[in-house]
Amino acid sequence: MSRLCSILITLLPATADTLEAELGRDLTALARCLEVIVDEWPPIDGEWDVGAMRFFRNRVDDPSLDPRFGPSYVTIDGALVGHAGFFGAPDEGGEVEIGYSVCESHRRRGVATAVIAELCRQAADLECSSVRARVQSNNFASIRALQRNGFAAVDDSPENDEELLLRRSLNDE
Repeated sequence: MSRLCSILITLLPATADTLEAELGRDLTALARCLEVIVDEWPPIDGEWDVGAMRFFRNRVDDPSLDPRFGPSYVTIDGALVGHAGFFGAPDEGGEVEIGYSVCESHRRRGVATAVIAELCRQAADLECSSVRARVQSNNFASIRALQRNGFAAVDDSPENDEELLLRRSLNDE
């Protein structure tokens, strides 16, 4: 759990059952698996789409996947409001990459800022050295949420102008 900007979020790990429910578009089963209310899912225009669901569904049963570095569902007050997590274990330098999506009805309320803070806290607890995030260059709300959490754009950003790479060091914490 994390509290930032008076928002209390909970991250619930994705499982084979939750991912199967999502891929089958069975929101009733997803709600039952997570024991939450599901009104809006998946987040519109978010990174959590069918491709991401399939990717993690194919990996979730793999014993080499450390569940601490996998995907999670974001809940507030017993309702599903987003998706967040890591794209896998840290690289050889100790850096992890995060991703997150927030349901449209919960955007502009500080949810992404709270989620990023929680993911950074978890990464620090797991002794990662830094956290990176890729974001569309026109997603100003996401960029601000990352900046509020100490992220800065880096020079080794992707070649295209449509995506930014931001990074935060955890070594100073």
